[in-house]
This record gives sequence, C-alpha cells and structure tokens, in this order.
Amino acid sequence: MRCRSMLLIPSLLLILLAAVPAGASVGGTVYYESYAGGPWQLDPSNTMVKFCNVAYNGAWSGQGQCYTTTTDAYNNFSISLPNGSYATFVWNNAYTFGSDSSAAWGNVEDFTGNWTSGNQLNINVYTYWVVLYQVEWPNQPQVVYPANGARQVPLNFNLKWTPDHTGWQVVYDIYGAGDGAPEILELSNLSCNPDASGNCSYPVSNLVAVTPYTWHVVAKLHPGWSVDPPSNIYVTNSSADFRFATSGTTYSLTTVNGYKVSADGCGGSTVSARGTTVGNCETLRIFDLNGGTLQSGDSINIEVYATNWRFSAVNGGGGALLANTQWGAGWETFIIAKTTGTGTISNGDTVSLRAYNGNYCSAELGGGDVVNCNRASVGPWETFTFGVMP
Repeated sequence: MRCRSMLLIPSLLLILLAAVPAGASVGGTVYYESYAGGPWQLDPSNTMVKFCNVAYNGAWSGQGQCYTTTTDAYNNFSISLPNGSYATFVWNNAYTFGSDSSAAWGNVEDFTGNWTSGNQLNINVYTYWVVLYQVEWPNQPQVVYPANGARQVPLNFNLKWTPDHTGWQVVYDIYGAGDGAPEILELSNLSCNPDASGNCSYPVSNLVAVTPYTWHVVAKLHPGWSVDPPSNIYVTNSSADFRFATSGTTYSLTTVNGYKVSADGCGGSTVSARGTTVGNCETLRIFDLNGGTLQSGDSINIEVYATNWRFSAVNGGGGALLANTQWGAGWETFIIAKTTGTGTISNGDTVSLRAYNGNYCSAELGGGDVVNCNRASVGPWETFTFGVMP
C-alpha cells in the first residue's frame, strides 16, 4: 500500500486516547482504488466502516461482535473499541448496495508512531489512527441476451451479460430457475469469455420448450489478500433478475366479438377478455393432462406464457376466472371441448372451457369485460376460437 500523510493529532487528544482503559478511541479515514494499479482516492462521506471481533484462536470466524461507524464530511471516522483483534470491512451504499463483503486492508499507527498493516487490526490503548483501503466494487452486470422479457428464445444459445470494467480480475456466478422454481446456483467462478462485442458469454443448452426462466449473474472480485479475514472473501455485485421464455407452441383464445382472453397484469390477478392483440398477457401455455395430441374432451391446465401464473376458477366454478396460482390441482383443471365435432383440436376451432364443478367459462358481453366461470350451458359468450402459434 502507498504511504499517506496523516492528520496531526493535538497533544491533548493523545493524552486522552492514551488514558482510555481496556480499549481505545480510534480515528481514521478510507481510500479506494477504482481500478487495478489506479490512484488511491478518498471514499465519499457516509462510507460504512465495520470492525468485527476475531475468534480467540486468531482465525476470522464471522461470529464476533461488530462495531460500525461512518465517515463524516471530511472523510474521517471515529469509534470507541475495546481491546482485541478486529477484522475490518468497508462499504458505501452509493456504489456497493449495502453489502459488507468487502474486506478492507488497513494501516495502523500506534502511540509511538510505528505502523503495521493487514486485514486484522490489533486495538489497544495506544492505537489512535487507522487508514483503510478497499478496492472498487465490480460493475453491476446487465443483460445482453436474452433481453429481459424475451419470448421464443432458442433452447440452445449463448447467455450474455455486460463485463466488468474496473481493471480488476472478476469471475461470475450464474443463478437460474425454470417455471417459477426458486433460483439456485447453476454455475460458479466463470471467466468472462468475451464475444466479438466484448460481452461476457456462456453456452446454455437443453432448456425446456415453452418455459419461463429467470436468471441473474453475480460479479465477484477477489482482492487477493491472504491474511485474516481469509482470502476467499469476495467483493460482489449482483444484477437484477432477468426473465425470458423459450420457444415452442403457444396458444390464444378469442371471444365471439374478437377480443383476446388476457391475464390482467400478466398474472397474479383476474382474467378478462379485453385484449385486442396477442401480446405477453394474451399468450398462453396449455398442459394436456391426458398426454399426446390435444383432443376434444381433454383435461388441461392453462398458464400465462413468459410468467408462471395459471388460470383458476374460483371455488372450482361459479365465480370469477383468475390467473393467480402456480398449482395444477382441481380448480386449475378445465375440460376443453370442440363446439362442433370431435377429435383433435386445431388452429381456428371453436371450443368451450368447463371448470371443475361443471360450470362453463364465459367472456361477459362476448368480450371487452371480465371472464367468469359460472354458466350452466354453452352459448356465444362461452365460445372461444382456439389459436395455435408455433
């Protein structure tokens, strides 16, 4: 670390600090390096500084009591600490999103003017000034491909995200999930592997057709410090969650007067028939519970494409049609039947939807209003044109 000139401490303050029993009032400041080999710069005010007790055996346990303070308008901090050894952490909400995973390297000057350095600071009655150094946070990754909200994404493609530009060595973890399952760590410690445009990439294959996926990427910078805390501590920055849906056959339902059946808000709410085009909220997945080709009389679940909300008849029928569940039980099960003829249901056929307790789903006013599943028979409002979109 580079040497820095320290602020002069008045002699009265030195006397007071030396007189503190079983501990010390510690002052200091924080510097950061925005890229590898770059100049050290003062952190802004309100930078968070944390000192955490190190376990009695000298190894960082992460379980010790912690003391936190912030830098003031002059980039300085002060804190009272009991005697002991402390691991140091630094972060600033303006560019690190509140994470305290950044271990800081410290230079400590004791009462006699001697300097020591490391991640672990030994606080005693003679300690009065600490200079902490941290590296810049990695850039927050952004989606490149698939675009957030993309549909009809191939089952095999190169996942792409923006690279880090700090000049530090950064690796990436990828978290993902399909069909509404919780995200899990899928890949870890990936190098950037830049494409022709410089974006980071990783090949993804064998995804499931007509399925919504979520993913996010975590950029991890390794400071390279080898003393306590242990060197496996990373400085991290996570992207937001990105969503896409894979390619495959999707469907639509059109009312007698031309409106599209639509999940309001793309799910989590009611179902209406107000759509005039087939967009995200009008595009549907159909699960044929009988298997094979979709036939008149088959039991189905209906799901909003690019989300994982399923249609559900309130009380199994007799009330509203909602798109607010991720289950596939009785209330989410419908019988789809051709209004004329039998056999395979094809693009352009007219169909009815019968709920679990026998009521038929109806587009009120023939479209332009809500959809209920409370009719005892099939009429024009209970008839829908079945659309197939490969």
